[in-house]
Amino acid sequence: MGKGLIDKISLALSILLVLTIGFIAIQWTKNGFQTHKSWVYSVDVDDNGTIASASENEILLWQDRYCIDSLIGHTEAIKSISFSHNNKFIASGSIDKTVRVWSIPDKTNQVLDGHIKGVNKVEFSQSDNYIISAGYDDKLFIWDWRNKKELKEFNIKHTGFSISKTDVLAFTDTTCNLQLFDLNSLSLVKTVGKYCGVPIFHPNDTILAIRTENGIIQFINCYSGDLKSELDIKHGTHYGPYVFTPEGSYIVAGIWGGDIEIWDWQQKKLVKTLNGTFATSTNEFAFNSENQLLSASGDRSVKTWDLKSGRLIGNIGDGLYRKQLAGILSILFGLTLAASFWGVYENSTNKYSSWIIISILSIWSLGILTLGLLLKTHLVKYSRGIVWTLTVISGLAIWSLYGAWLAIYIIPVSLFFGYLKLKLYTDKKGIMIPVALNLIYCGVLISFIVSAGLWR
Repeated sequence: MGKGLIDKISLALSILLVLTIGFIAIQWTKNGFQTHKSWVYSVDVDDNGTIASASENEILLWQDRYCIDSLIGHTEAIKSISFSHNNKFIASGSIDKTVRVWSIPDKTNQVLDGHIKGVNKVEFSQSDNYIISAGYDDKLFIWDWRNKKELKEFNIKHTGFSISKTDVLAFTDTTCNLQLFDLNSLSLVKTVGKYCGVPIFHPNDTILAIRTENGIIQFINCYSGDLKSELDIKHGTHYGPYVFTPEGSYIVAGIWGGDIEIWDWQQKKLVKTLNGTFATSTNEFAFNSENQLLSASGDRSVKTWDLKSGRLIGNIGDGLYRKQLAGILSILFGLTLAASFWGVYENSTNKYSSWIIISILSIWSLGILTLGLLLKTHLVKYSRGIVWTLTVISGLAIWSLYGAWLAIYIIPVSLFFGYLKLKLYTDKKGIMIPVALNLIYCGVLISFIVSAGLWR
């Protein structure tokens, strides 16, 4: 192999390393490696396009796929979040039985205590004067949240409720009476009739959709109480959320198994099926200012859909950039390993002993990685110390020059534990420096092997 070709290979690998470090730096500064810890239970979006998602006990704020902030205070899973209409606050309800109100600019929060079981739904009134919360204790509260005062309490049968554009609250009580309550005058408007289910206001505020316990959606005139129509979705197997589209022509329904269905509720016709996630569910819907559909999914992502075409526009919080980084690092490691085998192949003396050493160390390195995968939940708390220790050993090996080849097998193990730390913990302090050093070591090794040949 000519020296010119060797130089070109060395230059190409060096460029790849520089691009990898640049990719890490860009994603790190933009917080692009942030992912949801678990299921995304709730999603909302403000008028500026900032998306809020709730996963486990934290709220993440997103702009253009990048996480711009996180709100942490709840001690258990957050089931519901809602932006205020002035975009300055977020209300959240949690299994820890509390409602929290977050000031977005300064990240402070106040706690509203009243529920004796987990809170399943929260929402601001149209005026932003009140927060309505419903919980698994079959209670619905209306809060004067600025004064931390409970104004009204209702016994309810379902934890769902809906607020119209004119600030009328709809809910069903324990006797299956569909009630309308005026949030402007804080008085009961009327009892619509006996309808037992979760109500959703149509955008024109004159029609209520009620999903009954057997999955059928009934459409009711709010003023007369007359049943206008019924829609049987999946013959009673509909378990997910449902909403009207912004113009009110269609119903969007989440189906167990991951699909999202678009129904013309007046024609009782399935218009489109959006293939969401496999063997999981959609937990909540929201619409952005462009009338694109946002879905909070059990696969740890928030998906954005174009309703006209049914096209998936993108995912948020699904770890795309981490997957891309893992792919790039795999390529770098593979090229380095290939170069080392090439160095052994070109060696004219002690070839067999070199092959034996390389095989043993390869098995050892792969064994450590496999063990780490099996015991990752137990080892992750030690990952920072492991990464730093292995990084120092690799650095000493490379500095000694003659022992540099050992780093080929230490670096991937070090990077693996760095990945565990980044994946399973939100605290990234002290881990990015050794990860960057290992990438630099990788480039140095490639240069050594390709340009000089370690076994010559």
